[in-house]
Amino acid sequence: MDVAAFLRSLDEQPWYEGQIVHLEDVPVRSAEPGVLDSPLDPRLTTTLESLGIDELYSQQAEAVNVLRRGE
Repeated sequence: MDVAAFLRSLDEQPWYEGQIVHLEDVPVRSAEPGVLDSPLDPRLTTTLESLGIDELYSQQAEAVNVLRRGE
């Protein structure tokens, strides 16, 4: 999907006038694998693996760790 073209086409719609107030290009970053403080439940691991997911991204792992700490 060409996001810039989509936003331009949206911005050209009369009913959307003035609703886009800021656009910013964010450079691509490489995906970083995350580290969990403790493993996921084996049932969840099996389900994720069946979907082709064998590891979490760093922000996903951090979210799980934070939730497990009750934060």
